[in-house]
Amino acid sequence: MNPVDWLKALYETFGVSYPRVSMVVVILLGGTFSGLVWHFAARQVEKDHQVLTAPSVTGPASTVGQQSPAITGSGNQVTYSEPSSKKKEKPRK
Repeated sequence: MNPVDWLKALYETFGVSYPRVSMVVVILLGGTFSGLVWHFAARQVEKDHQVLTAPSVTGPASTVGQQSPAITGSGNQVTYSEPSSKKKEKPRK
């Protein structure tokens, strides 16, 4: 069946008897459908423009072993240092 014939048959069934009510129903259905399509398009654009952020890791660094270095940083700055828990003193002469 041709889409125009389908619309004519639908209008003959509902539109002729109730012209104003059928017009309001068509406007509401068209607006709802258009709004859903617009919302779907917005979701697709949002997915395309998502910014991936790395999780922020903060806190003290821990190391294992004797004289193992501690590395801390935020991704942009990295600090490389020896652990400061116990420092050996030089023997006196």
